[in-house]
Amino acid sequence: WVVTVDADHRPHSTPVWGVWVDDDTFWFSCAHTALKARNLRANPHVAVTTADTVEFVSLEGVAVELTPPAEVARAWALKYRDA
Repeated sequence: WVVTVDADHRPHSTPVWGVWVDDDTFWFSCAHTALKARNLRANPHVAVTTADTVEFVSLEGVAVELTPPAEVARAWALKYRDA
């Protein structure tokens, strides 16, 4: 899940597919026109948590819009190839 803040300062929570690369960078995708993308351009602070309720990760940080390198595409293909 990715949580952003909208123009009225309300949380906007959405499930996302994502991959960890280099153990310190979480990559997720969204359309450039999606509400979460628009929210992040206005306020890049973000919270991310996993869907697992027993062994979960919850973090806060700053999102940066980037074009993913090839290693991210490979990680994405391995994780979601059967989805």
